[in-house]
Amino acid sequence: MTKSEYDDKAPSARDREATVGILIEHFSRDELSLDEFEQRIDASHAAHTKSALDSLTEDLRTEEACPPIEESFGETPPLRDYQVATASDIKETELITTVMGGVSHKGPLSLARKSTVLTVMGGTELDLRGCVLAPGINVIQVFCLMGAVEILVPQGVNLEVGGTALMGGFDHTSDDEGSPDSTKPTLRVTGFVCMGGVSVETRHTGETSGEAKRRREQLKRDQRLSRRLKQS
Repeated sequence: MTKSEYDDKAPSARDREATVGILIEHFSRDELSLDEFEQRIDASHAAHTKSALDSLTEDLRTEEACPPIEESFGETPPLRDYQVATASDIKETELITTVMGGVSHKGPLSLARKSTVLTVMGGTELDLRGCVLAPGINVIQVFCLMGAVEILVPQGVNLEVGGTALMGGFDHTSDDEGSPDSTKPTLRVTGFVCMGGVSVETRHTGETSGEAKRRREQLKRDQRLSRRLKQS
């Protein structure tokens, strides 16, 4: 078959699937914007010749130059980054106080069933990744005045966040948006903040704030792509 005959030949379903696979791979690597990706997907379905189909991937790196993609589209089952102790091994109450200073509590910690965090004109970091939790509901009650409290939550626990803010706020960033799992412990963060802020965020072990943000952005892109592929 000459090149001219190849270029004019109608693409098969397998040819279209291969092109879509290449576009998905490069979109997952942030080498295509969402708009550009959608335009090329539409064009791949509309292409009447192999040359038109091939032109959609000519400017992309070859498959051999790209490392394999480990992510899968859709939601990834949550991992467990905590331990559950028996009720008798857990303290009932605990007070964490920070006044005009900064305190960082990092794991592995054993969290009391009800912890009170008091922060006045200071900063408190509570890193619960790898911590030991009580079965059922674990409560963290925050009182923050002109300060900041950051709570890093392990992946996989049920998370409830709510409180009262006056000239401040409660920020909540979590991976899980589905219904709570009754087999897992629940972390309930509540309290009052005035002229300050409380940040509650789910992060993987060793993950920085920037890495967590990029991972969530990638997850959202994968979810949008998964929905689009199901509709096509």
